[in-house]
Amino acid sequence: MEPNAESVTTHKHRDVKQQITVLMLLVIVLLGAYFRLINLEWDEGFHLHPDERYLSMVLNDIQPVQKAKEYFDTSVSVLNPNNSGYTFFVYGTFPIFIIRYVGEWIGQTGYDPITLVGRQLSAIFDLLTVLLVFLIAYKLYNQKAGLVAAALYAFAVLPIQQSHFMTVDTFTNTFGMLTVLAAVIILKRKTIKISSTNLVLSAWKTYWPYLLFGIALGMATASKINAVSLALLLPLVELVNYFQITNPDERQPLLKLIGPVAFAAIVSFLTFRILQPYAFSGPGFLNLSINPDWWNGLKSLQAQSRGEVDFPPALQWTRRPATFALSNLLKWGVGLPWGSAAIFAWLGMGFLAFKRKQYHHLPLWTWSLLYFLWQGLAWVAAMRYLLLLYPVMAVISGGGLEKLISRTQDLDFRRFRLSRKSVNMLGAILTILVLLGTAAWAFAFTRIYTRPVTRVSATDWIYANVEGPINLSIDSDGIQKSQPVQYRAYTTLVSGQSLLLPFKIDQPLSVFELTYPTVQVVSNSSEPAKFQLQVLDAATREALLQQPLTGQNPLAADGVTRQPLLVFPLDGLVTLQAGKLYLFELTVLSPETEVYLSGVPTLNTLRADGTTLQEVLPKINEIITTTHAYSMRVSVLEPGLIQAVEIPFLLDVSQTDENKTLKLTLISTNPDGATQQTGAVTGTFLDLGQSKGSRVIFELEQPLEIKQAQDVDLLIEMVEGEGQVMVSTPGVALESPWDDALPLNRPGYLPYADGAGLYRGDLNFEMYWTDDANKLARFYRILDQADYIFISSNRQFGTIPRVPERYPMSTLFYRALLGCAQEVDTLDCYYQAVEGQTNPEFGFDLVKTFTSYPNLGPIEFNDQYAEEAFSVYDHPKVLIFKKNASYDSEKTYDLLSQVDLSKVVALTPKQADSYDADEVSPQGKLMLSEEQRQVQAANGTWSEIFDQEALVNKSPWIGVLVIYLFFFLLGILVFPVVRLAFPGLKDKGYAFSRITGLLLFTLIAFNLGSLEVPITRQLLLYIFLSIAVVSLLVSYRTRNALRQDLSQLWRQFLIEEVIFLLAFAFFLWIRYQNPDLWHPWRGGEKPMDFSYLNAVIKSTTFPAYDPWFAGGYINYYYYGQVLVALPIKLLGVVPAIAYNILLPIWYAMLVLGAFSIGWNFGRFFQGEKEEPKSKLFGWPFWAGIGSAFFLALIGNLAEIKLISDGFKVLGSGGLSLEGVSLSQELAWLFKGIGLFAQGNILPIATGSWYWNPSRTIPGEPITEFPFFTFLYADFHAHLIAMPIVMAAIAWGLSLLMMNKKWPETKQQLIKCVIPILFFGSIVIGALEPTNTWDYLTFMALNLCIILYVAWRYLPEVKSKFLPAWTARLIWPSILAGSLFVLSKLLYLAFNSNFFPGYSSVGLWTGPKTPLSSYFLHWGLILFLISFWFAWETYQWMQVTHLSDLKRWEKYRKVFLALGALIILALVGMLLMKITIVIVAIPLCAWALFLILVSEHDGKKFAYFMIGTGLLLTIIVELVYLVGDIGRMNVVFKLYHQAWMLLTLPIGLAATILWRDIVLWRRRTQNLFQIPFIMLVFIGLLFPVLATKDKIIDRMSPEAPHTLDGMKYMESSFFYVNGVNMDLSQDYRAIQWLQENVEGSPVILEAQAYEYYWGNRFTIYTGLPGVVGWNYHQRQQRAILMDNSVQERVDSVNAFYQTQDPAFVKEYLERYNVGYIVVGQQEQAFYTPEGLQKFELFDGQLWDEVYREADTVIYKVR
Repeated sequence: MEPNAESVTTHKHRDVKQQITVLMLLVIVLLGAYFRLINLEWDEGFHLHPDERYLSMVLNDIQPVQKAKEYFDTSVSVLNPNNSGYTFFVYGTFPIFIIRYVGEWIGQTGYDPITLVGRQLSAIFDLLTVLLVFLIAYKLYNQKAGLVAAALYAFAVLPIQQSHFMTVDTFTNTFGMLTVLAAVIILKRKTIKISSTNLVLSAWKTYWPYLLFGIALGMATASKINAVSLALLLPLVELVNYFQITNPDERQPLLKLIGPVAFAAIVSFLTFRILQPYAFSGPGFLNLSINPDWWNGLKSLQAQSRGEVDFPPALQWTRRPATFALSNLLKWGVGLPWGSAAIFAWLGMGFLAFKRKQYHHLPLWTWSLLYFLWQGLAWVAAMRYLLLLYPVMAVISGGGLEKLISRTQDLDFRRFRLSRKSVNMLGAILTILVLLGTAAWAFAFTRIYTRPVTRVSATDWIYANVEGPINLSIDSDGIQKSQPVQYRAYTTLVSGQSLLLPFKIDQPLSVFELTYPTVQVVSNSSEPAKFQLQVLDAATREALLQQPLTGQNPLAADGVTRQPLLVFPLDGLVTLQAGKLYLFELTVLSPETEVYLSGVPTLNTLRADGTTLQEVLPKINEIITTTHAYSMRVSVLEPGLIQAVEIPFLLDVSQTDENKTLKLTLISTNPDGATQQTGAVTGTFLDLGQSKGSRVIFELEQPLEIKQAQDVDLLIEMVEGEGQVMVSTPGVALESPWDDALPLNRPGYLPYADGAGLYRGDLNFEMYWTDDANKLARFYRILDQADYIFISSNRQFGTIPRVPERYPMSTLFYRALLGCAQEVDTLDCYYQAVEGQTNPEFGFDLVKTFTSYPNLGPIEFNDQYAEEAFSVYDHPKVLIFKKNASYDSEKTYDLLSQVDLSKVVALTPKQADSYDADEVSPQGKLMLSEEQRQVQAANGTWSEIFDQEALVNKSPWIGVLVIYLFFFLLGILVFPVVRLAFPGLKDKGYAFSRITGLLLFTLIAFNLGSLEVPITRQLLLYIFLSIAVVSLLVSYRTRNALRQDLSQLWRQFLIEEVIFLLAFAFFLWIRYQNPDLWHPWRGGEKPMDFSYLNAVIKSTTFPAYDPWFAGGYINYYYYGQVLVALPIKLLGVVPAIAYNILLPIWYAMLVLGAFSIGWNFGRFFQGEKEEPKSKLFGWPFWAGIGSAFFLALIGNLAEIKLISDGFKVLGSGGLSLEGVSLSQELAWLFKGIGLFAQGNILPIATGSWYWNPSRTIPGEPITEFPFFTFLYADFHAHLIAMPIVMAAIAWGLSLLMMNKKWPETKQQLIKCVIPILFFGSIVIGALEPTNTWDYLTFMALNLCIILYVAWRYLPEVKSKFLPAWTARLIWPSILAGSLFVLSKLLYLAFNSNFFPGYSSVGLWTGPKTPLSSYFLHWGLILFLISFWFAWETYQWMQVTHLSDLKRWEKYRKVFLALGALIILALVGMLLMKITIVIVAIPLCAWALFLILVSEHDGKKFAYFMIGTGLLLTIIVELVYLVGDIGRMNVVFKLYHQAWMLLTLPIGLAATILWRDIVLWRRRTQNLFQIPFIMLVFIGLLFPVLATKDKIIDRMSPEAPHTLDGMKYMESSFFYVNGVNMDLSQDYRAIQWLQENVEGSPVILEAQAYEYYWGNRFTIYTGLPGVVGWNYHQRQQRAILMDNSVQERVDSVNAFYQTQDPAFVKEYLERYNVGYIVVGQQEQAFYTPEGLQKFELFDGQLWDEVYREADTVIYKVR
């Protein structure tokens, strides 16, 4: 054949092949269209998909913009959903714009039409995705792969389902695949040759795919934000193209690849900016600041998606296996045939890419893996979130199957060989099977769209089969039908009229309160309407109340309007007998008044067993009497003959025992005239039935003919007899408002309405509410009143049982409702449930289920096991339950009550994943054993520990002397040992002897106490003497060195003692001026600290019992209280006095520690060559004074803001400063200064001077600093830890100062290291149980030091068993590991019993610290740091030559990377709106630079401390403790640490700067000196003004100056709840308890609010109470994640309020209560009726042992 002919044949063959391909593709698209377009109105306009419903509302409300300018103006654009009220809008806006503008174009913009338009577009776009899948696979592989991939995606079930919804997902897929196509084009195209003659054309050829990629990615991301992940494809493609070039000379530099990628990124961003305009604040296009509403919406969505917030629908993801997303994708999303093939294809592609180096597979392979790991392993592993993976999976699957079909070689696998033809045949068969299987699954699934949705089917069945309040019996062409019609759900009373409601019970009850929920008054009078209540015996009509109760609508919160409810407090005046019928009679007393009543009246009752329960009266509907007929117009929906009217529930609520005749009339009005038919019934209508009455049928005298749907007038009259007849509405119980209620609204039917509905709409279980006593009462109430239960989907029953710890009662409810067998899982029970095959325990039968499973003929696929969203929108399972005759109210209550609600665990959805009920058990954890409880209860008698007549207590100043001498002697005794632990310090650690000695003393005592050795005064004395003996032995063994140290350093020791004494005396004076241990408004946490301190003192063994949770132990880092308590217990000084002596001791230890660190820093800098013995007050001394001054005395700069704000308020005349312009503020400032100069007083409240500086950051953060901490005087963990922190830092400094003085021999080195490590572990380890936050920071700090020192100065350790390179690592590893492990072991007794509740760290997304607040707090410190760093840098530059920098050349890349990282961190945090990094990060980087260039270890350490402190101020902007109050404690704790880390070195810095200032130019000197002096002056305002403020800010001006922290009570009063309490009564009662109570029995007192006068007896006696401060106990027992604390709080209130002796007795036994307090506090919080039992049962359950005025104490028998 000639060449031309052969060429023609080839072309023809290619054309035929292309035509076949196009034809096959067309068939695939048509099949895909069939599946996607089948019945797009599947829900018949009910909008059953909640996301779609929301978008329909948005689309209905937004409007097209008129101008482009308006389009980008976020705040006013009518296209912005936020401006139409949809503030939580986290969807992409591009699909929404497309749908809205297409709707405008075709004139379909209403709520229903726009939804259909959206569904049609959703399907069309998904069909476009089918074409794009073909193109991608065709471009990447070939036509066969393209066709197979397109077919697979066309038959994919999840995309088919999503095409039936108007959501953004299918749009995202389309634009996402366009992005992938662009990436594949770039991957597969040949290298573009640049033409020098036509640069524009060359640029176009080069960049058009990148332009397409950018535009497509922008459109995809503007459709759904997670599509941004596709951006990874382009770098992957570029890297593959780069490495596919085998010749390195032909490769472009990697940096040149950035250009096209950056171009695509810019295009993508601009596209996103255009198509998602409201992600930006606007108003112009170029304003690129992020819209906070959009950003906050995404953050909220992210929190929901992580399960960190209590979002009910998120419970479905709890305890899902890691494979859940993959299982859903393979089994339900695409079907097992394609799913299996996809897995093998993906693995095969990976093999080809990595083994065969076919790198073109890598981009899609890698992206699909990363995307699945991101979304598939996320906590919310929704099928829809993986939708973007489906088309890519189709491409990979198509490529894999095509590889088998077209394989050109035999397949060899080890010994197995398959010929090429066999492989091709197998590939073809597999492809056909996969395609057929996938198509079959698609066909089966789409059958759900060929029949009514289950909720619609259920709706029609309900209207046809579930009776309404009134039912028309209609003969329609020989078929009997029943049509329900509504009844009016309220009644009317006028002046003098009464409403009687019957009530009957099965067991006796006392009624405490009756509430009529809706009582609306119409009256011309301005006076509130008055009502009367009487309770009658129905049989005798005898009144149970001696005098009827009168009442009126209570005032609303505004104090003017009246609430539409009516409450009658009966206070137990009415006791109802079992089996008797009672009537509650409400009468309108006010003249000329009309009242509308509706709803369900409720009775709060007390059962005989002491439990409270809310019972209900019949729901109020319209009453029929002889003077009031019922009339309503109702709709008859189809023609026929109305033969009868049936009323299921009719009752004479007045229970008048005589016959009554009711006449019913139906009047039909039509063009032929009005016709009417009547029927009548006679009876007493007294039968209560199930509290609603009994069935009545009105047979019409003649059928009423209805020729067409029309309205009919219905009239019911009482023509004979007397009574009050009411028709009741059937009760339908629903699960929760999170699901669509059934039945749905149909024309002519109104299922639920407040005024008149077919069914009651008030019976909602609220399944997602917390399982507690209220919910139990709610369930009981609803089950009693319900006739039916409708479950409209698996949303609740599929999620609630997943968390039985949180929902034990709700889980039991679901199981009992069906009667699930014990061995059957709740979900299986419901997924398989069918009517007639259940064993109900509640008395509700499953009468009907509605399912619409995917099916192939008779074969059904029960897909209830798939992810909830797969079935819940378009084919949920619906279950209908009907109450049967066996329903028993008491049995229902007993069944629900068997759940112990005190064990309910409050879990967020995510927390439930890691919760293990066996591991975290409320029964055992945090509770003392019975033996421990008895030991604690029997011991700790106050009067045995503290002798009020002892000299130390009769004269507080003797107590001062005794405590001072104890700490002095302790320090002297342990110094010989301490000097071995701090060998590098020039003062040998003398300043830390007291705190180290106390730590050693306490450690021994605590460990003995943990071994159940009783902690008595004798034992403590033996421990003290033992330490003295050991110290004397050490002194003897080291006598020469000790003698030398004493002879050289005694002057320094004397100086340190003087400093300690001055600091002690200064703060003792402050405490003497104001020793009060409570303040009504700024009392802080002294009550908790003092209560714990007293409990620790009284505890016989450890762990210490919890005074605020009887029977438990303190679960808090209370070791600091042990440090304080043991000296008190040893010395016998009364705690209220000792508290105010030990606080100054602690302050003095802090000051002395800071001084010593500063002094040692100075000596370290000074060097060995300068050690003049005579110069005690050289610059190291001033460095020490500076460190103490800046750390422990000076404050932040907030007083100047307080003063300036005071001037502004004075100048403004008291106006608010909020939102005022700067110019106005300045004007007010200067005016205020002028007024102040004229003698006006600054409007600054007492307490503000010391309080406000601790709140410099807006919101909840606490910005304490040491002087505030001590002035505020909470003996809290962070305060107690400060001297320990000083010792920990000094220990690290000592290691550095050892420098090259370490012993050279191994034996000497070990001998030197042992005491250093031992005492280092005691000091640093003590931080964990004292203030855990400090342990983390200062252990890390010291580990860095020990690693550095060991690496740099200790010898290598060579071993024949280890590689040579490990020689330098041995000592660092041993020392660091030993320090860490030993610090844990020494405090294991404490830490093993401490379980923090909040240990999870989250990313903080709330408000950040303003830069102004940052400067206000850190201004002086930052000023000194900046000047010191500048001076140090200048000095370094003076002595450094350029040639000296060459040694750093080899680290050039490291420095560049580090610099890039710092810049990236700075930019990233600025984008996160963390403005303080403008200051903090450069200073951190500067500190790092100085560390690197400095040769001096002391300087390195100083810079490191500063850098660490600054880093802590950044960390508080990034993280928070999950579960805590915002970031309050993170800021509080880390700012405290930062203050110590920053101020210790700047004492040295200030001294150096002041010393070297003479070397500076005069201008520079002024630049430093003037601001420095001003800043120091401002900082000193705090200790001056705040101290004065604190001294005068007392509870009582008459309170004496003393050291007794309780004395203020003698002259103080506190007003609460209408009672002005005389605290002197409590003072004397507390003293009586201290002197007369033996052991540590449980006391019971009123539960009050945190920080108020609650728990006062447990606070001041240390005796255990039932429960303390609610929030703090919940916080400290959060590990249990249960409701035990709230249960106790409620139980205390219930105890004081109850009158039931059985409940009282059980309560006293449950908590082992020994004493009960009934004082002014109890009278302020509880009713007289509840308190009268104490006198009533005196001599029976308890005995009065103390009485004074209003305060009585009872001892329980």
